[in-house]
Amino acid sequence: MTKFICISGCTASGKSGLAEKIATNIRNSVIINADALQVYKCWKILTDRPNKNSAYNLELYGHVSCKDNYNTGRWLNDVKEFKDNFADKYETFIFVGGTGLYFNALLNGLSDIPEIEPKIRKKSVEHSDSTAFFIKELEKKDPGTLEIIDNKNIRRLQRAWEVLTQTGKGLKYWQNKTSHPIISREKVTKILLDPPKEELINNIETRVERMIEKGVIDEVETVCKKIWD
Repeated sequence: MTKFICISGCTASGKSGLAEKIATNIRNSVIINADALQVYKCWKILTDRPNKNSAYNLELYGHVSCKDNYNTGRWLNDVKEFKDNFADKYETFIFVGGTGLYFNALLNGLSDIPEIEPKIRKKSVEHSDSTAFFIKELEKKDPGTLEIIDNKNIRRLQRAWEVLTQTGKGLKYWQNKTSHPIISREKVTKILLDPPKEELINNIETRVERMIEKGVIDEVETVCKKIWD
């Protein structure tokens, strides 16, 4: 029987290390990335991406161009394709990462919302310095969604406005049309790492120092030039 393990937690909490230990001790296992930044080829040092030349199997790490508009829906499709193709090869699938939306989509399904057009996204960004515009628009056109989202969270408000403007229907409508999850929650072992604050701070400081030594500043400058030049 195929087993599924989901490991989540904040930055530098030890998620990857735990995943690697489990993968080393369980035969026919694979670690699948569930971090929204580690999917990009260009962010190797910045995301502390694990090395593919390792003793364990890694998938969906560094497989997307930084110029690509990758999202949760595409990640979910990549996971489904990989799972369907390799269900017979691997007995244990270990999902590891800090992107909550990825895990939520994996275990609860995802609303099939059409992609947002660039012109709508551009207008959204133009108003992203304040929640006032989005609240006013949603109060008039989509009060139902406004009631169920955090009115202080600018990104949630932006998303609700973008979806409404793109589709003519509110976010609440699309959330009620959620697809079936790829993996049944009852079959998953869920692990949340929550180390003490002092330990976490030390881990982060050590990681940043290591990233600087490896050349993270040069990496960021190089990527920025490629994307915006």
